[in-house]
Amino acid sequence: MDRRVALVFVSLLALGARRAEPATLEKVAVEGDPAPQPGSFYRRKFQKPAVSDATGARVAASVRTFINPNCLVSFDPGPGPDAIIVCRKDPSPDGHQFGTLGNPSINITSEPAWAAAVTFARSGVFRGSSMTVAFTGDPSPAGSGFLRKFSSALITDGGDVVFQAIISGGAVVGGVTVDQGFFRCTGGNGLCSTGGTGTLQTLVLKNDPVLDRPGRKLCKLQTLSASTFGIAFLAETQLDCSSTTETPLEGIFRKPFAGAVVTVALQGEPSKPQPAPGGTTYALVAGPVAIEKDGIVAFLGATTGLIGAEMLFLCDPASCPASQADVAVQQGDPDGNGDFFQRFSTPALSDAGDIAFQGRVNDGLRSSGIYIRRLIGGTIATVARLNDVAPGVSPTAQFTFFAAPSMSPGGKVAFKVRVRQVASSPRTREGLFLFE
Repeated sequence: MDRRVALVFVSLLALGARRAEPATLEKVAVEGDPAPQPGSFYRRKFQKPAVSDATGARVAASVRTFINPNCLVSFDPGPGPDAIIVCRKDPSPDGHQFGTLGNPSINITSEPAWAAAVTFARSGVFRGSSMTVAFTGDPSPAGSGFLRKFSSALITDGGDVVFQAIISGGAVVGGVTVDQGFFRCTGGNGLCSTGGTGTLQTLVLKNDPVLDRPGRKLCKLQTLSASTFGIAFLAETQLDCSSTTETPLEGIFRKPFAGAVVTVALQGEPSKPQPAPGGTTYALVAGPVAIEKDGIVAFLGATTGLIGAEMLFLCDPASCPASQADVAVQQGDPDGNGDFFQRFSTPALSDAGDIAFQGRVNDGLRSSGIYIRRLIGGTIATVARLNDVAPGVSPTAQFTFFAAPSMSPGGKVAFKVRVRQVASSPRTREGLFLFE
């Protein structure tokens, strides 16, 4: 069966399942709810959640509790309890203490992964119950230098952990110090530091050539996303990474775990909706990007030329980048509620090719909401809008703010909000909600 036909078939099955079992919007947690620590409760500073298709704990996020200013929590929106993954000042596996904790990711087995600072200027990538994936001082698999500082730890449904690291003592190539990289810990026991049996692989390094843009190189690696297919990322490029006068061009790139980096979109190059000469080009591309199991990439961009507008793009390997990424949603498109889109957040993506995003509309009140753009038919579904009643919140409250959402491979959507009480003294609280 042709891959695109198969994707449509799977999407139709998923659509049928959604119709047979209506989706629900539910509270995950709001400020003031009990936290897993005895006698504690959640405070403000909920960060962007991660969401998976696990049956129990399927949302993970960084949050402040009454007892600790920075904890990572796994949430079960169903009958199961929430659980602390780790908190700042907890003992770290190296015998010190955790410092600043990066946002967690979570996979289909409810296993989390995250990057964190550790006391005494150390840093690491961790999974599960604080098992060390990689740590400061581990040899870089790039061939020279050592891993020093970590960020953007992502765990896939296949159990791999992908992360970004700063390299100390990296090679100097053409006057450029190779001090950044994307890496993958795979196989074995899933741990690639001392005592681990996993394999640490180099995926991308600073100063790597962009093979489909001869002469151009990756000079600054930025936001990263991962799936069982591989990675997608935002990076600054130049012809010479050592130049301080050359203007960098930002690009969106995709790399399968067993393949080469390809350019999805690059500033200044032709873009849809009018890629012919004199039509439209990419004025801006932004991250984080999203990637699903077949390598479809979704990203936020803006065009210039014949049409200057903000758009959400979709790049399917079946046709892209041989041809430019398709426009999924653009400024001026109807939102399905009688209004029209003005701005977008960065997108999230399911394995069915559906895109979740936060959108602002022109209803005269600067309203916004969380939406899903379906791959089949390009229809827009509304998850929640400004001033809608927030389910599960007492006293009754309305949504007053939405942040960019996350989306699981199976199509669950999690997002951060602020809600305001309807009656008595207005009180604004932060929280997390899930659409499934």
